Amino acid sequence: MEPQPAYEPFDARKRTRLAELVATEERLLQDVAQLKRSVPPAAAQAAAARAQAAGEADEASLARRLEALSAAAAARDGAAPPLLSDLPRQQSVEQAFADAVRGLEKLKRDMPTVIAKMERARVAGEYVVGHKE
Repeated sequence: MEPQPAYEPFDARKRTRLAELVATEERLLQDVAQLKRSVPPAAAQAAAARAQAAGEADEASLARRLEALSAAAAARDGAAPPLLSDLPRQQSVEQAFADAVRGLEKLKRDMPTVIAKMERARVAGEYVVGHKE
């Protein structure tokens, strides 16, 4: 014997509450969709602003150092200026450049292997397709 479903009597308050919850869900889904559209561009703009500010700070630091060096050179009456000391981000910039060079070297070294594999796969694909007919 299958159990008979028992239904609760109609309750207008529960129906109203359900309608409110559905409306709240729709509103929240719209908010999420709006955030999905607005947050990535805002994050990209913030990253670009930070990068530009860091670049401007580096340029200002370099300009101050060059002014100090030119003033020191003028005070020494034509003696050779000392070498510039490292800028604040010099180490990280050099490390990033070295990493990029290593990555390019690896890519250059591995590229013939990848091309050969692709060529073998293409030939094998042509062989399989040609023999199916």
